Amino acid sequence: SVCQADDSLLVIGGFDSKHNLRDAWCLDTEDGSFTELCDDLPVFGAYHSAVFDHSTSRVTLFGGQCCVNGPYEYYNDVHVLHFDPDEDVEGWVPVPVKGIAPAARAQHCAVLVGDQMVVYGGANATRQFNDVWSLDLRHFSWQELRPVCGTAPPVELGLREQHFRVKSCRSILALHQMKLLVLGAARGNAAPKRYGLYVFDLERREWKTAPVVPQGLWRGNAAGWVSRCAVGEELWVDGGHLGDDNQPRQILLRLQTGLTRLVRQTVRGISALPHENLKLVFSFLSGSVADLI
Repeated sequence: SVCQADDSLLVIGGFDSKHNLRDAWCLDTEDGSFTELCDDLPVFGAYHSAVFDHSTSRVTLFGGQCCVNGPYEYYNDVHVLHFDPDEDVEGWVPVPVKGIAPAARAQHCAVLVGDQMVVYGGANATRQFNDVWSLDLRHFSWQELRPVCGTAPPVELGLREQHFRVKSCRSILALHQMKLLVLGAARGNAAPKRYGLYVFDLERREWKTAPVVPQGLWRGNAAGWVSRCAVGEELWVDGGHLGDDNQPRQILLRLQTGLTRLVRQTVRGISALPHENLKLVFSFLSGSVADLI
């Protein structure tokens, strides 16, 4: 998982071809240097989600999966890490939570909304999820945000468990005002799959589908997020599932450089996201496609 913590990015866990990882690293966005914070994450593996609350200097991590001799284990645990660049990191602490928790899962995504960690989607070995949950970070209590109208993004049910393999399905999640934008797979059974754009109103609890024309090819697990800086907005993109391209990468895109130039830079740097969908994402985040939602 990756989350923004003020002027830093935290990279947590993951796996390579041989090992499940439990370390946490801090990327300084000013000079591009990495510093290891700790290596004691109780939940081995990857595909969990994390958010950073500046008011408490606390990272909250939920869920994830770990390969155990072929099959995968899935988790719905919550852990916290106190993070302050000027202090030593003491390590992860498991947190008991109240209420009915989401099913164990991985490949979900999360954003911070006030003092709530809002979690969307994910998958386990046999199905994908399109539900929305809120974790109160003051009392650590869960609440499912059930939609009152609209149709949630499509998911696959009845999946066949695969050993040593992960079926990529993680969406890109962004927050604009009190609306979640989900960039995931489009509706329908056509092959190959295309990108679809969905909006969940957190106040009205309703889903809407935004038109995407033309639709780019769906690839899954491209990690992206937006951060604000002194001179405007920045988009950091880290890693992602790019087919046979497994080279690590971090790409910084400054949104104030103009959309046309931004799209050109993005198309050259991130083959996992077609420029039509990136244009919609950036427009949504700037509030310029309000007519679509």
